[in-house]
Formats: sequence, structure tokens, C-alpha cells
Amino acid sequence: RPERGEVRVAGRDPARDVGARRRIGTVGLSAALPAAASVSDAIAIARSAHGSSPSPQAVLDAVGLGALAGRKPETLTSAEARAVELAIALATEAPALLVVHEPFIDMARSSDETLAALEAVGKNATVIVLTSSPADARRFERVLVLARGFVARESTGAHPVLGAPPACHLVAWVASGARELAAALAGRTEVASLILSADAPGGLAVVRLAGTDMDALAAAFAEAAATTGADVEALREMAPVTVEVTAMTEWEVRARQLTAMHVAASDARLRAELAAADAAARAAAYAARGYATGHQQAPSDAANIAPAWGPAAPAENSPGVLAPAAEPPNAEPPNAEPPRGGEGKEGGQ
Repeated sequence: RPERGEVRVAGRDPARDVGARRRIGTVGLSAALPAAASVSDAIAIARSAHGSSPSPQAVLDAVGLGALAGRKPETLTSAEARAVELAIALATEAPALLVVHEPFIDMARSSDETLAALEAVGKNATVIVLTSSPADARRFERVLVLARGFVARESTGAHPVLGAPPACHLVAWVASGARELAAALAGRTEVASLILSADAPGGLAVVRLAGTDMDALAAAFAEAAATTGADVEALREMAPVTVEVTAMTEWEVRARQLTAMHVAASDARLRAELAAADAAARAAAYAARGYATGHQQAPSDAANIAPAWGPAAPAENSPGVLAPAAEPPNAEPPNAEPPRGGEGKEGGQ
């Protein structure tokens, strides 16, 4: 549900209307096929939620993916899984809305085929495409440019407000000297745009270049790298693609998992240290009472006696200070001599 305002699809609220939700097809940035024994079974499960059960094979054949029917979902590549999700979304009966995130990136079918399929759906339904690529946005008649959740501008036709489309992209992963390399490239006429990211996994920096001539762009990069002595680990010709975002997301999730594991291990270690200190404090308290000398026996409820310090210590005891419990009234010291015969209550009888 939206934080503010309301959403209507064909005049109905999809948050409350199951029938409205069944007329919506979606493709996310990361594939999330249902767990199943095969791709066909996953499609059947997904389509059953829409109140219909078309042939999974027909769904795949419609987009040229019939060969994937018998595969297990977990064996699919990211591009194949996203293509299957697109096939499921395109099979929505009487669709009212189709929402697709980056349909031309990391997709196991050509961009032209995907565009043709979206245009076919768009003849009878609303199609919303989310993309960070101006070049991909130009494929559509109407473009809304968003900035921090707000519509910054709207463009139609040739979309002049989106800027000139760069024809080529280079992405470099740099171990050292990335800032010097970026500074050297910033003044080159072959470079239309440059982005430097210094927070990539593994301590690498990422330098993204865009231009109109790949050969000139590559030559400019090679010259700048040689001049600055930058340590370039890898170089690829590509646009900003979903697979990079997915890889970064997986790395961040793994980092959070490892952090949680370290926190849990530290917590367990701290608990063990506190337990050991608690046991030592109890032993010291009994020793101070004289139980450890053999003259008296420690009480059987030793485990229930509050420690002298630590989380369960009485409030009047300062942390780290051992405060032996007071002796009970009329208690005899542990080294007192036993009463002699005739001096006790029964001795004179």
C-alpha cells in the first residue's frame, strides 16, 4: 500500500481487491520463482495465484523458452529466471497493468523481442517500465524522470531532456590509483561521462566511462592507465546492468550475515565469560564463609544464591567487588572447638 494517496487499477484498489491483483503482471529486478521441482511446476504455481491455469509449456513457448520447461528453477541463470518471470507476466489474462523492472538488462531474450511483447500488451493495458538507462527509456513514447520519489520532469517523443545517448560504455575495476585515473580521463574529449565509485566489494574502485566511439574510448583509457600507473584488475565493455546490482546486493547480504554470525559468537563468548566469572564469584563467597575449609558443608541450594557481582548481583554490591554475605546470627566460627563433655546441655546428666 502507498504511504500517501491511493492506487487504482481499472478503478479498483489492488490492495483490497483480489480480482484487481489477478490482472496485474510484474517482473522484479531479481528473479523470485516459486520453489518447485521444475520450471513448468513453478509457472503452474505462479499462474494459479491469478485464478487461471494455462499450459506452462504454452507460456514458455510464447517467448521462445520452451526448452526450459523441464529444468529445475535453481539451475537457471539470472537472465533465464527473469525471462521466465517475464513470460509469466505476459501470460496474465485480460491484463490491466504490467510493471517491469529493467526489461532489457539481464534478460535471456533480445531487447527487440522484449520490446515487441511489451508493445503488444500496451495496446490493451498500461505498461510501466522502470529503468536507469536513458537509452532504454527512449524506446518508449512517454517518459517520467523521477528524483527522490518525485516526478522531476516528463518527456514525450524524441525525449531531448534525457540528453544525447552514449553509444558505448566501459567499466573498469581498479585496485589502486583510481582517483588519478579518473582525473586523467575527466579532461579527455573521448569521454562523454565518467563515474567513480570507491566502495566496491574487495576494496576495488569502479570507474565507469561513456562515449560515442568505443575504439577511441578504449584508447583514451589505456593511455590514462599507462600514464597514471593505475592498477587495473578488470575492464569490460558494458552498460550499467542488473547483474552488477545483484552481485553487490548479494555481497551486502553476505556481509550482514557474517556480521550477525560474529555478533552471535561474541555474545556467546561474553555469556561464557560471565558464567565463568559468576562461578568463580560463588566459589570465592563460599570460601570466605569457610565452606571451603572443610569445617562446614556448602548448602545444597548453592546454585540459587545470588553472586557477589555481575548481572545478578544485589544492587548494594559494587561491580567487581566481592562482598561476602553476612554470617547468620549466633553462628559459631568454623574453627571453634566443640563443647567438652560435662559443659554441654547433656554433659551434666
